[in-house]
Amino acid sequence: MKMKKFFRLLAAFFAISPSFAVEIENIKFDKPSDLDGWRISPSNCALIKDGAFEIFNPTRAEKSASSAVKNIDIGKSAGRRVFVEADFWQNLSPSVSRWGGKMFLLDGGSKDFYVYAGKYVAPSNSGWQKIRFWADAPLDSRELRVSLGVESSSGTVKFKNLRVYSEDILAEFAESANVGYAEKDFEIKAFGAFAPKKVEYNASEFDTRRPEYAGVPFSMRDFHRKGDKFAVAMKSVNFPQGAEKLVADFSKISARGGFLYVLHFASGAADGDNIGKIKLVGANGKGKIFRIDAGKNVFDYAKQKASPECISVAPWQKYGKIYTACVSKFPIPEAFGDIAKIEFAPSGTGAGTWVVLAANISERDVVFPETWNTRTEASEKWRPLPDDYATQAVKGSALDLSFLNPVEEAGARGRVIINKDGKLAFESSPDVPARFLIHIGADFIEVKNKTDAENYAAALRRNGYNMVRLTPDRDLMKSPASEGEFNPEMFDLFQYMVAQFKKNGIYIELDIMASPIGFNVGDSWNPAEKRNFKHAIYWDENVRKNWVAGMKKMLTTVNVYTKTKLAQDPQLALIICYNEQEFGLTSVSDYSHLRDQWIKFLKKKYRNKFSKLAESWGEKAVGGAKKFDDLPVFTHEQAFGVVDGRTPDINAFFVSLQRDIIKWYKKQLRAAGYVGPITNFNMGKSFRDILSRKNADYVAMNNYHAHPSNFTTIGSRISQESSVGEAINISRSFASAKMRGKPYVITEHGHVFWNKYRYEQGFATGAHSAFQGFDGITCFASPVSIHKPIRVNPFGNSHDATVRSQEFLTALMYLRGDVAESKYESVVKLNEKETIGASVHWDGMDARQSRLSLLTKLSVASSKFEPRENETVFERRGGSSLILHSGYTNITDTQHSDFDLTSAVADMRARGILDKNNRTDVAAGIFESSTDEIYLDTNRKYMTVNTARTQGMSAPAGSTADLRDVKIAAADCNANITITSVDGKEPIAKAKRLVLVLAPNSLNSGMSFDDAEMTRLINIGETPLLIETGKYKITLKNENWKKMRLFALNMDGSRSEELKLKKANGTLEIIIDTAKTKIPSVYYELVDL
Repeated sequence: MKMKKFFRLLAAFFAISPSFAVEIENIKFDKPSDLDGWRISPSNCALIKDGAFEIFNPTRAEKSASSAVKNIDIGKSAGRRVFVEADFWQNLSPSVSRWGGKMFLLDGGSKDFYVYAGKYVAPSNSGWQKIRFWADAPLDSRELRVSLGVESSSGTVKFKNLRVYSEDILAEFAESANVGYAEKDFEIKAFGAFAPKKVEYNASEFDTRRPEYAGVPFSMRDFHRKGDKFAVAMKSVNFPQGAEKLVADFSKISARGGFLYVLHFASGAADGDNIGKIKLVGANGKGKIFRIDAGKNVFDYAKQKASPECISVAPWQKYGKIYTACVSKFPIPEAFGDIAKIEFAPSGTGAGTWVVLAANISERDVVFPETWNTRTEASEKWRPLPDDYATQAVKGSALDLSFLNPVEEAGARGRVIINKDGKLAFESSPDVPARFLIHIGADFIEVKNKTDAENYAAALRRNGYNMVRLTPDRDLMKSPASEGEFNPEMFDLFQYMVAQFKKNGIYIELDIMASPIGFNVGDSWNPAEKRNFKHAIYWDENVRKNWVAGMKKMLTTVNVYTKTKLAQDPQLALIICYNEQEFGLTSVSDYSHLRDQWIKFLKKKYRNKFSKLAESWGEKAVGGAKKFDDLPVFTHEQAFGVVDGRTPDINAFFVSLQRDIIKWYKKQLRAAGYVGPITNFNMGKSFRDILSRKNADYVAMNNYHAHPSNFTTIGSRISQESSVGEAINISRSFASAKMRGKPYVITEHGHVFWNKYRYEQGFATGAHSAFQGFDGITCFASPVSIHKPIRVNPFGNSHDATVRSQEFLTALMYLRGDVAESKYESVVKLNEKETIGASVHWDGMDARQSRLSLLTKLSVASSKFEPRENETVFERRGGSSLILHSGYTNITDTQHSDFDLTSAVADMRARGILDKNNRTDVAAGIFESSTDEIYLDTNRKYMTVNTARTQGMSAPAGSTADLRDVKIAAADCNANITITSVDGKEPIAKAKRLVLVLAPNSLNSGMSFDDAEMTRLINIGETPLLIETGKYKITLKNENWKKMRLFALNMDGSRSEELKLKKANGTLEIIIDTAKTKIPSVYYELVDL
């Protein structure tokens, strides 16, 4: 993408005059009179001191609070978007309530809508920081208040430079809204884009929650909508029942500005057709009419355009076509004065329908971009890889990692077992932990025949993989399969693949079932498919029989190529019974089939004494029931929303269901002859999920950074946040679900395409997993392909140069053991009865407590144990909410924290767990591992790995690093910059062969987005892959410096060209401009030839 274009787009979205804000409060808090108008309670809790407003709360208790409250000018805030900001400092104890700690709120509003907004910051001891938040205030707001203070926590907070101001005036159309997503009549007669939600292609991806469109504030949320209706469709020939007039009334406030902005679109109007008019009516009687012409100041939803006065925004799709709304800009005449109302009126004569979504009166003069979307194009800054580049490591090249694993068949060292320390190991050497770099891919897409199987298995070995995770049920049931019988050709190919994996020393982790329709013929991805075996297997014997039949077919059929049943082959190392079965309980709304088991559970718990249940639940939860058999089954809301007396029982019941199903799975597998480790429930990270895995032999877990909202569908959104900036949230989530004494395998992870920080993956997940001592790690999906390049998709990594480079580094840091496992472990105690009873079952580990994993290993213990010498035991504190998605869960950092991490770090220093030179600074967001090999600065999005064999930096442009043997002196591009030895186990200082990885962002050609930050997708693009170029300067010390030569490598490790290398006094200096190399390589070889 051309950088001039990019910056022009970025500037256009933020080219806003700073002078349009209406100042409401601007208080420095540097003199006593700044407290005038504040209501302080208790009266002695606050004072002005050292240029700040200091508030003290002496008691840490549920209802303890010290506060200062001030009403703001309603005349300057009603009907507007109101912003509140201040500098903030705190020294607070952990809170006793979920949202306790600092109080910094804006609340009030109107009779019908309560405004409540703030920015939560977990209580701690922290330095000054800027906090800012906003809220939309209704036009009929009666009052608004700013509150500062402390609640449910003890200690002191300070505020200074408080500023409250308002900006744009937002029209309110709620009472006139006549359409939403599901207006069937409207969908048929006016425009097909707003189809009912149940229709496969609809407008549900049209995002009504965005605060801005094309840099202009609008609102279709809260009081700006009426239930599901948020738009006003005007009358037309195609839609005669539409509104004949729409009025936005501003008579109760002073509404004036330089521009009127309207979010709207036309449907079925030809360019040039007049479809309506807008009339401004002044409080002084003045008027101004704007004619609305299709193709000029409103665009048809199927025609995307950009002009100085109108731009298409917020795309959605139907039947694969792009549809958009548009933002139009109308200049308000100077000296027009206060606007009393705005009238929207259709022409009524044309076929085209005018749909008005929102309107805004503003002083901001937004300059629209020249194009309506952001598009990736080849340029000097974004260079394409060759279309036909080879994708996999050439044998003997610097990228060939086959040396990481012994030359032997899988199973040569006996079965994979769990040793006395709770680690995976081989039978022949039980005291030596085994690690597995696991590949998961679209195996039956890669492998179409036996030759493909041979090449695929060999390619996996060359890339360092020693295990594959297989999920074959869908492929084995492809037509002409029938229930209980596999497609014979697919089953034969499956067995041949297994044999080739075995030959190449590759073990197997097998999902018995992944498809929601089990071992049945059908399209499990079809939205119309309603079967859900993940739920039904709890109660339906036929589903259980289906699971057993498929399992036995895979495990007890003699493989004609290995001459062994898979169940008895030590190559089969691990089994997951049903992938992500957690969703079998969380994603359903009807639990009626579980009622009999529910009642049985309650009778057993309360020993058939209904009076005991009634006493525990309370009258409201019991309802009118008089005995156990009168009780209905719980609802989804009662299980996951409402907290009352029955909540602990519902969750204890879920735990019992999940534990029992694991027991059942194990019984069937043992009967089939499999004796290896078994697990289930490889997604959930809540306390309840952790408790449910009590009967699992090992823990398996999936998680992602920046999971897309709807994969590659138009309008799909992705986070462009840095995982390092979030204190490697993804890896803390992994560590927080590890159970003490059980092996732990990451079965899916990824920094997902098109997140721009994918270059962090190797350090954030690979290095951290090595530090944690995890037993296996799996990048999802398809890091290896034997076929020609295709476009990169989310979860399709084989041709993603950024992610592939991170897998290369992960193999060395994790599998070779370049990053050391911590000698120390932090163990969080989880009391089952207390956790269920406290109704924190659906929380995950406290976000701050999970940061212990940045310092030591981390695990959770749900049973009594005697701590080992290297273990530090912590009580569970608080809890963090979980992001829930059908594809992943992740811990958020926005919840209450009741854990004193600063004191925990001090204790670790005192005990020698962290040495005296360790740079950890909790308040500054800096964490350094107990091994001193991993350094993380969250505020800078900066991370380094510094070991004997691998040294590098993952950081934004302009960062530098001074490591053991490597110095990164300059980099003008966000990237992972790492040097690693590929000379066996030789360190960098002595190695005769090294690889330099320069891994920036990479994107498909022709990708398009509706925002400059590339969060909302319009088109996923095609090949060739574009690599972001940059200039780098790196030096390193190496005893073979005199004979070293530098080569840029192709993606398969073959040499592309030799580059200049400066040498002097044992030091090598590398200066590379990837805009000037033959190809924009991410790999470079330093070799003594």
